[in-house]
Amino acid sequence: MPKFQITLLFDLDGTLIDSTPAILDGFHYAFAHLGAAEPSDEAIKRLIGHPLEVMFERLGVTRDVQNFVLAYKQRYEQIFLDQTVLLSGAHEAVQEASEFANLGVVTTKTSKFSKILLQHLGIAEFFGTIVGREDVKNPKPSAEPILKALENLGICSGISGENFSEIPSRNLNENSGKNFGKARALNLDEACDFCEVFMIGDTQLDALAAKSAAVRSVGVCCGYGSAAELEACCEFVCEDTKEAVRLIREVLKRT
Repeated sequence: MPKFQITLLFDLDGTLIDSTPAILDGFHYAFAHLGAAEPSDEAIKRLIGHPLEVMFERLGVTRDVQNFVLAYKQRYEQIFLDQTVLLSGAHEAVQEASEFANLGVVTTKTSKFSKILLQHLGIAEFFGTIVGREDVKNPKPSAEPILKALENLGICSGISGENFSEIPSRNLNENSGKNFGKARALNLDEACDFCEVFMIGDTQLDALAAKSAAVRSVGVCCGYGSAAELEACCEFVCEDTKEAVRLIREVLKRT
């Protein structure tokens, strides 16, 4: 049984951690190693959050994409611990969140690297599940990773998109201007015991996955998505993850 009635799911890159140097290094290595023209740093950063195969395809790789992915991972494994740091306030955010919510990570990174990173950075103990790229068939923006995380946490079991219904949302933050007007919610009778779920992330992928999974979304501007993009698709938008956790706590007090 989950410990709390509240669950917070976190994206990783740009939400809790900054691994930009390692990601850029890995991409440049893969392109150079395989003799392909290297993209700019900005082109790579615009795609962070997507699965590796999607990133390489959008950066112009049309053949042997898996060879590029393999080269990237070989290089990344050598450098990622030294070139990754927690974002400002991230440790405080997850520590505070663990006082009132079940916590999980939903990322397009592999769970192998994600687990090692979170252990190395000293925050793995706060999370009840880590769902990575290899754990699902369909990554974000699909609902599948979020639903997998909820299942792993013991909140929902065997649920699908057909188990969701729409209910009117409550305007929990009247000053934010970011409430959707309608929020999708779990069909509690069919899906699980009551548990309010929030997905916290820095890109549209996170918000779209949250919408598909019928959970609430909070965007953070400390990562790779722009504030304008996040405001267009998130229920709430905050500067960083620490602010997001505190906003959620305040929102829940009003319900």
